Amino acid sequence: MINWRFKILFKISIFSVLLIVSGCARKTQRGDAYIGGEIKNPSSKTVYVYREGEVVDTLSLDDQNFFELHLSDITTGMYSFMHGNEYQLAVVEPGDSIVVRGNTIDFDQSLVYMGRGAKKNNFLVQLFLEMEQESQSMFEISQMMPKAFVIRIDSLELGKTERLNKFLKQNKHSEVYHDLIKAGIKYNYGAMREAYPFRHFDRLDKVTLEQLPENYFDFRSDLNYNDAQLAHFHHYYNYLFPHFNTLALQQLVEERPDRPVNQQSPEFYLTKLGLMDARISDPIIKNNILKIYYKEFAIQF
Repeated sequence: MINWRFKILFKISIFSVLLIVSGCARKTQRGDAYIGGEIKNPSSKTVYVYREGEVVDTLSLDDQNFFELHLSDITTGMYSFMHGNEYQLAVVEPGDSIVVRGNTIDFDQSLVYMGRGAKKNNFLVQLFLEMEQESQSMFEISQMMPKAFVIRIDSLELGKTERLNKFLKQNKHSEVYHDLIKAGIKYNYGAMREAYPFRHFDRLDKVTLEQLPENYFDFRSDLNYNDAQLAHFHHYYNYLFPHFNTLALQQLVEERPDRPVNQQSPEFYLTKLGLMDARISDPIIKNNILKIYYKEFAIQF
């Protein structure tokens, strides 16, 4: 049996040569890219490849659990791979020749990219994995008092931003890649800040909000509710849902400062709905967020 490492390196080398040759002969071919991969312990024989929410192709694993896809005349974009319940992002640029390898037993930890375009995606995966692990400790972090919580979140966000800036200085990158990973950091820690009042305080009312530092919500200053580039980016939605929870809390507290807010009440849900409808105009983003919201509403009531 051919060793999988040799098989992968051979495919990368051949496709890279083809890219160079075709690029010299015809400029229109410079938009080609290659995506391949191996899934160990697969849960099925199918891998779905998406770009911006649309299915690019449905691929079948071969006898060695390998898949491959040739992309013609593409522009830089965010792609995602889905196999069973496993999901992962990749930024693919013209000229990339990327191979991904993962084991479903521990998919996130085992995932690694190889080939041209791998470095930027390995950095992306590692950074997002670390942020996901931090989010899982949100309950513990939320026990901190407000000022201590802000210091902790600011420190975590600053650390990720400094690492990103160092990586970008040392490696060539596209604007799409820069914007995507920057947004991932921003909205990850923004989501933690939005969720904090609901996790820390037992009673949600005017007194609760007054215990937050005066500049607590300053991070919202450049929030874009209609960022079409992020319309299929799950970190964006992971932020918007707790954000609208907090907006609804603030609005209801302002309207009725003498009463606590019940986040399980129809009033709270309808307030959120009104805020979503008023602030989101992009049809894809609005459809995506309301589709999930209505399911939540139907289950609750």
